[in-house]
Amino acid sequence: MVKLNIANYSEGSLVESRTVIPAEINLSEFEEFAAPIELVFNINKIGSEIYVRAQISAIAKLVCDRCLEDYEWPLQEAIDIVCTADPGLAKNDEDDVYFITDAMKEVDITESIRQSLIIALPQKKICQNNCKGLCPQCGTNLNLASCQCKTEKTDPRWDALNKIKFN
Repeated sequence: MVKLNIANYSEGSLVESRTVIPAEINLSEFEEFAAPIELVFNINKIGSEIYVRAQISAIAKLVCDRCLEDYEWPLQEAIDIVCTADPGLAKNDEDDVYFITDAMKEVDITESIRQSLIIALPQKKICQNNCKGLCPQCGTNLNLASCQCKTEKTDPRWDALNKIKFN
């Protein structure tokens, strides 16, 4: 769990850093997250309001959708978190707005960090922009080697057009 120890924050700004393992933020089911995750919190307390800018750095281990090779993808995310004593502001159904009271000592922001990392994963996982993928006939990784397969396939319904001779 990632918790902000709000009881110890005094008026003004401070920076906190942490390293967490994926299991601490409920990412065990996502095999993409195997390495530790770096968190840097820029915290500003103004009166009873606490504003947090969380910088998240992680390395996702992915499999390319084209060539099926493993590769690493650096993730850099930033989320803004507001801890407020104003119940009206906290009830806006915003995920990153937390209601706090004077009696609270800490706020659990695990879910905000977890969701930010999941959303940051690319939908189309491509190891490099010019990835050639696999040969559809023999399965050779075309980034590593070329194959001798005939790459030109034609639809037999168009064969009659190939027989037309132009003078």
